[in-house]
Amino acid sequence: MDSFVETAPPGFAQRLFRQKGALGSLLCLALLALAGLFGPLAYPHAYDRVYRDFVLTPPSLDAHPTAAETQAALADFVQEMNVAVMQAGQSADGVLLQIISPKQFDPRVLRYFSRADIFEPARILIRSADGHAVTVHVPIHRLVFPFGTDANGRDLLARIFIALRISLAVGILATLVALSLGVAVGGVAGFVGGRTDLALMRLVEILYALPFIFFVILLTVFIGRNFVLIFVAIGVVEWLDMARIVRGETLAVKARDYVAAAEALGAGPGAIFFRHILPNMLAPIAAFLTLLVPRVILAESFVSFLGLGVQEPLTSLGLLIADGARTIQSAPYLLIFPACVLAFTLGALNILGDAFTRATEGRSQ
Repeated sequence: MDSFVETAPPGFAQRLFRQKGALGSLLCLALLALAGLFGPLAYPHAYDRVYRDFVLTPPSLDAHPTAAETQAALADFVQEMNVAVMQAGQSADGVLLQIISPKQFDPRVLRYFSRADIFEPARILIRSADGHAVTVHVPIHRLVFPFGTDANGRDLLARIFIALRISLAVGILATLVALSLGVAVGGVAGFVGGRTDLALMRLVEILYALPFIFFVILLTVFIGRNFVLIFVAIGVVEWLDMARIVRGETLAVKARDYVAAAEALGAGPGAIFFRHILPNMLAPIAAFLTLLVPRVILAESFVSFLGLGVQEPLTSLGLLIADGARTIQSAPYLLIFPACVLAFTLGALNILGDAFTRATEGRSQ
């Protein structure tokens, strides 16, 4: 007698990870999220620190200052302090200077070195009896700029870390705003029906006809340019698609037999919606959210590109791309690195959203 073994159909997680690129997209997004969260904390350069001595420094793993940069900086300081350098020697940790002053050397002039990004506070090792000659040790502050610096002398990698944090935060918060409004409006329209459905859907169509930038400018007048404006402005526009999807799913689920059975057993409208209709819409809603997040991030980049997004010293990927576009001829790396990060983020989110949609529909590839 042949034996038959009944195998259970693959679950959602199995269908999800069978999709091409789903696991890679999740790993890429996890790395980007970790970089945005912990990169600014672990990286030695602050995103708002200005290095006046290193403006538009090209990307490199070599430490700065170089020997030529050190000699040029020393020449400037010697001229400002109005002294003569009889001998200079460079060691691994700093520079030794034998300084001759026409009058008694004032130690306060050593503060010139503290004002530079290249040197650390200097100290006097040897002082002559008459006070005109001193030997000074000036430690060198070693700096590395893997992605280079911008036109203000700020480290680009540090700026990308904070920009990635801002862009992902805006994407998530604006998506939550769109989710809340879309589920509320679409659920009420589909569940109540009648004139309520007609009125809400006409409102959605009217809002569809208004340009997105109109909402941004209008909210800028009332709220001002701040971080809250971004996800509020984007969220109040992106909920329109969510409302239509939720309305359609509500109408489909409301016609199921188990909803009719719940009504026959005396369940109230609230219990029917939250216990029977909403749980059965979670899969398509979640699939749409994975596709909505990259749209929101792209919208935030567009708003920031126009100068209506986050304000200095904070930054976003859109602002970095806008800054890089202005200096593309002299410093193309300022555009290439932020654009690549944005492309990787949007690509991973779109691939994951497509895989999530296929897994929700029960398909494997």
